[in-house]
Amino acid sequence: MAKRDRRTRRQILASLCEGVSIRSCERIFDVEQNSVAKLLADAGDMAITLMKRTKGLMVETIQADELYSFVGAKQVNVDRMTVPVEGAGTVWGYLAVCAKSKLIFNYHLGDRSYPHARAFMQSTADKLLRENAGGPFVVRPKIITDGLTSYVDAVGDVFGSYADHGVYKKRYQTKGKDGQTLQRKRCVGADRIVQSGEIDETDIHTAFVERQNLNVRMKNRRFGRRTNAFSKSAEHHERQLALTLVYQNYCVVPAPKRQTDKKGKPLKDAEGNPLPWIKRLTPAMEAGIADGVWEVDHLLDLTDSFTAERRRQERQAKKEAAERLKALFSKPKADQPVRAPFWVYESKVHHQTKVHSHACKNCNDGRGKGGKGDTKSGRWLACEDLDGAKALAEALQPDRSTICNMCLGSYHTRGYRDPR
Repeated sequence: MAKRDRRTRRQILASLCEGVSIRSCERIFDVEQNSVAKLLADAGDMAITLMKRTKGLMVETIQADELYSFVGAKQVNVDRMTVPVEGAGTVWGYLAVCAKSKLIFNYHLGDRSYPHARAFMQSTADKLLRENAGGPFVVRPKIITDGLTSYVDAVGDVFGSYADHGVYKKRYQTKGKDGQTLQRKRCVGADRIVQSGEIDETDIHTAFVERQNLNVRMKNRRFGRRTNAFSKSAEHHERQLALTLVYQNYCVVPAPKRQTDKKGKPLKDAEGNPLPWIKRLTPAMEAGIADGVWEVDHLLDLTDSFTAERRRQERQAKKEAAERLKALFSKPKADQPVRAPFWVYESKVHHQTKVHSHACKNCNDGRGKGGKGDTKSGRWLACEDLDGAKALAEALQPDRSTICNMCLGSYHTRGYRDPR
């Protein structure tokens, strides 16, 4: 995407955030598929980093739920895949939503077992502001979950007595309203259970997080229950999800809402007229972590900055690795000789390697018999231990690596004239 103009890149990124597939972007904007995938990978990695760095939040009510999706193939077809994909099958996306601001501040991908539920709750707790390390939270959270049994132990183990837990457990039936048998269960009601702490039963519901589930499905085709736009790898699946959440949190302004009471009836003034509609902000602005509405251009700027910084770090890491390698194979200075207990001599003429002790007269601390060190016919490599020297010698010449008989072999252990 480096050769594409900014306007095209912005339009492609906006389309990806709104649920347009990679192939559709390829056809609409007349670009290569790899170019769209590269932009999605960079923007997705930026979004993952941004979501991980979102911490220090003060959330009073947290609603958590799971979102069904699959990678590679549906679970029943995983064994029939001709090219198996790591992480293929059903993938549940855990979402944590602030009930007040509607901010989706945490996510986790996995199954619905206890280890993944606990990992999700642990990462959720790490994003909340505490009074001290390991202590109570500045704002005591109320955690509302559905009837998944893994949540009960996960919330208790992670939050302990520092949070209240309510469960919204739905009831299902296999019979229809007319008594007919249904292929899928239908919800006929729900029980509001106070699992721990003190929670008003009217606050025990998952309406807000289920609405955000719908928003994710509408803006991310990979989360459709019946779709051929599913993710082909778990890595791209997480990238697209993180990008969708960042776009939903920072860029999407909800429609104005009517002022209502707890029962949903419109509030009226003294004259009986309905109160004016309330203009709403983005979830990030409501939560106090953003000053204004982000445009797609801002996401593109963040992506370019993130990519440039990552490339800089990669170049720095390669430079440091090259310096370490250079220091390992560099020639010793006359005034600062390298001292090592073992040395490996690599002969460029005979294409073989031999391990020596530093006191061997053939080695002479890596300087050789003549004291010249490395020459055109071979070089000396310092090692800290015998096992490392043998491994290095074998790595350089797998079929022609030996040890010096004078200092390490039979001459040294049995004597030069003894029978061998």
